[in-house]
Amino acid sequence: MKRVSPEPLGDLPIRMSVGTSVRSRAARVAAVAASRKRLDERWQRMRRRDVWNRIGVCLAAALVIWVVGGGWSRPFPYRSGYIPPRDVVAREAFGFKNGTPAEKIFAAGDTIVEGGKPLTPRDLQVLHAEHLTHTGQANWSDRLFYSLAKIGIVLALYALCGYYVYFHDRVLLSDWRRLTRLLVIVVVTVTAAVLVSRDAWRAECVPLVLFGMTLAIVSRREVALVLSLAVALVITLSLGQGLHELMVLTAAVSGPVIMLDRVRSRTKLIYVGLYGAAIMFVAVVGIGLLADQTFGAMYAAGWSPVDEKSAVGRRYRRQDEAGTPYCITVDGQTLQDRTVTFRDRDTLQQWRVKVDDCVDELRQRMNR
Repeated sequence: MKRVSPEPLGDLPIRMSVGTSVRSRAARVAAVAASRKRLDERWQRMRRRDVWNRIGVCLAAALVIWVVGGGWSRPFPYRSGYIPPRDVVAREAFGFKNGTPAEKIFAAGDTIVEGGKPLTPRDLQVLHAEHLTHTGQANWSDRLFYSLAKIGIVLALYALCGYYVYFHDRVLLSDWRRLTRLLVIVVVTVTAAVLVSRDAWRAECVPLVLFGMTLAIVSRREVALVLSLAVALVITLSLGQGLHELMVLTAAVSGPVIMLDRVRSRTKLIYVGLYGAAIMFVAVVGIGLLADQTFGAMYAAGWSPVDEKSAVGRRYRRQDEAGTPYCITVDGQTLQDRTVTFRDRDTLQQWRVKVDDCVDELRQRMNR
């Protein structure tokens, strides 16, 4: 058998495949006419009264959300138990009115709150006074641009969600009553989240989770998940929070919505609620550790982390301001007899307790 050597690539003829043949002039004219026809049909549909009524309701709901979130001024971003990563300095010179517990004058650039420590009620009062002074001195152009940016984000989310619903659950948009009820629920959810968010319990997750579960029951899970994430972003924006708050809200609402398929009994609702609470707890603790924040519910319950700065007396006073009911002090005697000092905030009494009995002692004192 004769062996044939391959030809060099340069001598081979080059053949290229053509994807589609060139359309004729008549075909191009027909395509343009069809496009114009579709545009005319959509324009005629947009001119219908019911379409403009739906758009008006959506704009009204967006305006209410903008007002609830204080769209004309920046929200107060701090809450009880928050740990600033660095010292907070005054942006403007401010002071307190006579008669307030924290009467003091601060100059611009002064440190008003030390970083690395949980915010106490007094710290929140100082920060809020500085926030009011700073926002009150903002000019009208800054407020206008901020307001336009905030309402623009809300309208963009409305447009994005409307586009998604149009292609995945068009009945929701065609039914006037269902659309109105959905917008009312969105407004109520955002309002409730803003009203209950001023503590360390992260109670703003409760209205959001109820919204997501309700929508998952009456509609498709995919639509419920997309709308819930959009509402979570609106809540984060209204509270002036950042990425970590958005991650907590997303984890809180995603778990119940994904696990909720068909409700055949009340037991499944209970299981979904328990699973959602467990997912949220893990998310809050994990995200809090990554962000150098502690679990906020500990501060709301009167617990606080280890304080190792300055003298013992100053530490006690700081914990009294934070509202800590009981303090546990580890000192030199602890190394000798394995006992710690318990201190009662209300009675100022101190006593020694063995390390192994600390948990039982706390339970006994807290259950009184």
